[in-house]
Amino acid sequence: MGWDALFIGFFVATTGVGVAEAVLVMAMVRLQQLLLMGLGAVALTTLGGGEAAPLKV
Repeated sequence: MGWDALFIGFFVATTGVGVAEAVLVMAMVRLQQLLLMGLGAVALTTLGGGEAAPLKV
């Protein structure tokens, strides 16, 4: 939440758009991040193949 507030504050200060529009932009950015994270998870599970090798200590 802190990063979102910082992003909104900088976005409003540098572009001159309203807070409501900045919140919508922030929500779109978060949605993109979640979608790309999900896409990466799908890619890892489908392309990754088998299980990871055990960690040797």
